[in-house]
Amino acid sequence: MSSGEEQAEGNHPLWKGLLPLVILSTLSSLDTVVDIYGAICRPIALFIISLTGLIVSDQGTSFTVAHLNIPWTRDCAGMNTLLVLLAIYAWMNRNTEQNSRYWLKMLCVIPLAIISNVLRVLTLVGYRYLFFPEVESPQMHYFWGLFWLIPFALFTIPASTEPSKKSLCFELLHISAVVGLIAPLLNLSNHWITAVGVLFLLLNSKFKSDDEPYDAKILIIWITAALTISWSGIESLWLPWLLVCPLTINSKWLFSYSGFGCLATSSPLFVLIPYASICAGAIFFFTIMNWPKVKTPETTTQSPPKISKLRSLLSSSLALLLFLPFVASILFNSVSDNLQPPPTMNKKIIQGMGYQLQLNNQSPKLGLLWYDPQGSNRHHALEVCLQYRGIYLESTEVSSVKTDGERWFTEFFIVKNKLVSNHNDYIWQTLGFRKNPGIHIILVANKKDYSATNFEEEAQAIVNQLYKAINS
Repeated sequence: MSSGEEQAEGNHPLWKGLLPLVILSTLSSLDTVVDIYGAICRPIALFIISLTGLIVSDQGTSFTVAHLNIPWTRDCAGMNTLLVLLAIYAWMNRNTEQNSRYWLKMLCVIPLAIISNVLRVLTLVGYRYLFFPEVESPQMHYFWGLFWLIPFALFTIPASTEPSKKSLCFELLHISAVVGLIAPLLNLSNHWITAVGVLFLLLNSKFKSDDEPYDAKILIIWITAALTISWSGIESLWLPWLLVCPLTINSKWLFSYSGFGCLATSSPLFVLIPYASICAGAIFFFTIMNWPKVKTPETTTQSPPKISKLRSLLSSSLALLLFLPFVASILFNSVSDNLQPPPTMNKKIIQGMGYQLQLNNQSPKLGLLWYDPQGSNRHHALEVCLQYRGIYLESTEVSSVKTDGERWFTEFFIVKNKLVSNHNDYIWQTLGFRKNPGIHIILVANKKDYSATNFEEEAQAIVNQLYKAINS
């Protein structure tokens, strides 16, 4: 067996699993790389759209297609697609010798990422043009990203490897689904905890071949859990659910103290507990200190493990389930009693999203936006919500107020008969079976018209008035 084909038995070296994070963090910090990459993807996408006969106009930070105005963000530029493909490549080839062929193949990922991103942009534009004129839901956004990622991610599968191609395809789809779910969380504070917990679980994941039996009861429980999460709308459980897939998880490690602790941190809800960073730090330190040593690979030639027809059918069926986190909100939409603004209130419809409201004593310098939920899914935090509209926010001296450099933003949530002033409390209020996700209220004003403190005070007064009007 050549050195490029060797694969250690047991667990993988920790540093090789960390390689995707090194690549992600390094490239994502280079704004020049992002600008150059976007300058390649955008003209290609706009040229193809213009071939359809639609009127296309490039306006720098956005572009128009007929009646649509589409913000051009970092995500549209395709850097996220490139980073994800590079991370998947590094992960899938973590046991491959890093010679010149390894790095040349990694360079080939760049043109594939461009094609994948252009197809994703075209699909989202077509979706909005035909069905949904406003910004698509986060789930739909990442579903199409995952959809166009998979065909090109097949390139990352090693040419010579012990595992079968079918097992590697399942592993590829699995890691792609995990990355697709964790991507929108990385811009939120403290969700480095989620990312590291996910990483440790992935390091202990490996597709089980026929000589590694699986427990049918555990498989049934896993499928039942998927249906339960879909029905309940508790989307925060999707990441842990993906990571404990019976065909990939190392059950022995999972039921250890390290495995159970990392599984807990992989849930986005973990960051809501008191002293989450300290707890996570202790868990990760314990995990690293107890990381098992890698066994020396054997040098005898072994044939790839065979995958029976039954196991092949099972893995194909479960592969389809991996898409469930992205489409569950559409298939299991059970919310029909959403709140509505009072009929006497001055409002302008934001097609497919909600309303722009104007209360009686509301200053014209203050914008009030009412966003309805997307199906039964809970609302994202303000930073993530606006990122889909091409707006990136930073913190201010007032904890509840964010800024994009020119405007102030703050958020509230109305859940049944409660007014909630921050996203963490909102998550707890909507946690549970078939809980109504409520309404997301966003207030905005120019920085030249208010200080951060005055904006927060007036925003609070206006949303209190809105809340009273709804409940009167």
